[in-house]
Amino acid sequence: MFSKEWFIYVFGRWVVVSGIAGAIVQYFFADMLHIHTIPAFLLNQFCLACVFWYVDRLIFKRHFKENLLEFFRFPRIRHAFSLKDQCTMLTREFSDFRNAVSGNEENPQQWLHAFVDLVHAVEMTELLLREHSINIDAEIERVREENRKKGLYEQDPAKPKPHRTRQCQSDFLTAISQKTIIADGAMGTYLLHKLGNKETCLEYLNCINPDLVYSVHAEYCAAGAHLIETNTFGANRIKLARYGLAEKAAEINREGARIARKAAGSTVFVAGSVGPLGCLLSPYGTLSLADAHAAFREQIEALAEGGVDLIIIETMTSLLEAREAVLVCRQICDLPIVCQMSFTHEGFTLQGDPLGDSLVQLRSLGAAVVGMNCTIGPQEMLDLVQQIPADLQGILAVQPNAGLPAHKNGAITYPSSPEYFALYAPQFQQYGACLIGGCCGTTPDHIRAIAGALQQRPPAAQPRKKHSEPPSVALPAEPQKTTIPLYVEQQPFITVEVSPPKTIHFQEILNHIQAYKNAGADAINVTENPMARMHMSSLAFCALIKRQSDIKIFLHVTTRDKNLLALQSDLLGAAALGVDGVVALKGDPASIGDIPYATSVFDVSTTGLIKIIR
Repeated sequence: MFSKEWFIYVFGRWVVVSGIAGAIVQYFFADMLHIHTIPAFLLNQFCLACVFWYVDRLIFKRHFKENLLEFFRFPRIRHAFSLKDQCTMLTREFSDFRNAVSGNEENPQQWLHAFVDLVHAVEMTELLLREHSINIDAEIERVREENRKKGLYEQDPAKPKPHRTRQCQSDFLTAISQKTIIADGAMGTYLLHKLGNKETCLEYLNCINPDLVYSVHAEYCAAGAHLIETNTFGANRIKLARYGLAEKAAEINREGARIARKAAGSTVFVAGSVGPLGCLLSPYGTLSLADAHAAFREQIEALAEGGVDLIIIETMTSLLEAREAVLVCRQICDLPIVCQMSFTHEGFTLQGDPLGDSLVQLRSLGAAVVGMNCTIGPQEMLDLVQQIPADLQGILAVQPNAGLPAHKNGAITYPSSPEYFALYAPQFQQYGACLIGGCCGTTPDHIRAIAGALQQRPPAAQPRKKHSEPPSVALPAEPQKTTIPLYVEQQPFITVEVSPPKTIHFQEILNHIQAYKNAGADAINVTENPMARMHMSSLAFCALIKRQSDIKIFLHVTTRDKNLLALQSDLLGAAALGVDGVVALKGDPASIGDIPYATSVFDVSTTGLIKIIR
């Protein structure tokens, strides 16, 4: 299987190397090895040649030939391989890759090594084919066409990236460089208002009431919006599964894009809205990265097929999730990406991701525009905009809420009027915002007010306004931790596990706790509904212990019984009560306890709970 030139090169090298080694052995070790005759010397040379052959095979394994050539950089040595030799090697590498995948289901690293070897073999084969003046591209297209006719492809491998109704990449990027793009306002809260606050799957309206969705788009276009978003914010299969609509995810997104495209005409951009999946990603939650990837892929592909001009990833509270959405979008289409995260007034997401670093990372991954939306009103968002890194000026998107929501007459209302909201639009523009719109609580009236307030001029021409820096606070380099010595001076640290009572009668257990302390216990750890059986609130029981004893208390906190909001509330309460430590646990499934129809929450995993605590 090797060409003559290759044998000359390799055997010549081995003869030279083994000859030198033989001379050294003859000079220094002849007496020791009794090498005094020509047959003995030749036998020694043969043994050394065999050793070098084996070492080559051992070091370079299946690919010793290619690696030797690359290592020694022998001129024109590629021609020492015949095309037949290389094709034989490629066939062997493909077989090795197939065996690695089928025989190592639990070892993806083995797959990777085999795949890299296969890629190297493919590249070398392609090089030789081109040197033999073979038109590879035409041949590949011919084979693909034959396979298409045979129906061997579920999806056409030569299928171009999704069709767009205009040259979106250049059109959108040109538009944001020439003027401030006015985006639409809220879709969800405005639809709820039109439905009389009737709870339903708003995204499914694309299929069952498209005229209503169209009317909302039309109102925003008439109000002066340059960009409207599809009614697909929650149209991923994970959220839709709550309504039994997971299998309709692609249809809902395509219909959403079609309706928006119809309302926008040829003068308004259509952005395919992609919201969070509604579950925390592993390791902080229960949703695997693979499932998240699949959900984002299904939604974005359907939006692209529906004819959107760009993708807007919005209201992300986790940088991990936002990154995954951007990466998926980059993989499957070349549409421009706007990526917005949701921050508190302190400049952090609910997952603790900082404002500046998050936006810089998303920009580096390929988002054309980055920014923030939802959660806070225009004043708080302006405060955050002033903290944005200067290099993000001109590619910044802002879409605040119409203030903080409040309940009024059984409905959720937002306090910011269109006039108040519009006061902030020129200030956003002055700080480099190229896309300004509204989020929850905003209406076409808010967008009309923004359009009236903004002057259409290049954002880059606007000087960055100087502002007084907010008062600085010296923060510790590492989070401050309360340390309880668990092993001091070679003495054991003793803690006693105590379960709260199942009734309101607690004094007897408190008396036992005092006895434990007198006996030498260093701390008490209080369980939370162990074995999924109902007990008094563990946090309330900690407060009772604190009233009677000064013993250290560790509180068990499980992710089973409380959602994310309640967990954070309890942790704040534990800190205020003086609880000394927290034991983070998943908790036994609720179904095994004494109330089997109770449900387990598990908004976060134990790892996610630890991150919240820290």
